[in-house]
Amino acid sequence: AIGLATSLKRRHSNPVKFICEASSPKEVEGILRDVGLDDSIVFAKSTDDVVPFETVETLKGLSRDGAHVILAGRAQSIQQMKIHLKSWAFPMSNVTTKVYWSEGKRGLD
Repeated sequence: AIGLATSLKRRHSNPVKFICEASSPKEVEGILRDVGLDDSIVFAKSTDDVVPFETVETLKGLSRDGAHVILAGRAQSIQQMKIHLKSWAFPMSNVTTKVYWSEGKRGLD
């Protein structure tokens, strides 16, 4: 997901806002600074599939701006964020998803 965000930032003139969950947010924030994604939002991975309020608010702001949103990572988190986007009537044609892992599943990218 970090590689995807880095590539998008380098290839596009539009702003890239990277939001991700991580088991060790501080470590990931350091990596993001190193690759030039300083304004990213990293939230701690939860066991109850709840996306933090500040992440939801950021996503809501992006939906008002008409952004194209790419959701990559854990299936359960992506599902929760898609529920929020749908509740704001965000056009799902502006959403791209890539699941890298899912709880209890094997064989994903």
